[in-house]
Amino acid sequence: IVLAGVAVLNGLVVMTSIRERLDNGADVDTAIYEGAMERFRPVIMTGLVPAIGFIPMAIASGTGAVRETRQVTSSSASRATTSTSS
Repeated sequence: IVLAGVAVLNGLVVMTSIRERLDNGADVDTAIYEGAMERFRPVIMTGLVPAIGFIPMAIASGTGAVRETRQVTSSSASRATTSTSS
């Protein structure tokens, strides 16, 4: 649920940037390119931080390590970041 929220907020950040450019009179192609490029680093960072934070859980073994949960969480974080930044 949290990862879905991060993906949605990343999309809103990019769309807000694009909308600001459109409101200032930029054409659609320019607004999309400049808006996406301006917000690329923040989107990547907010996606990578949780994914990197899950690494200890992904490599954990022993008591309390849940394999299915760590696989789903790690892959979801990377997929959300990739789909938002594309």
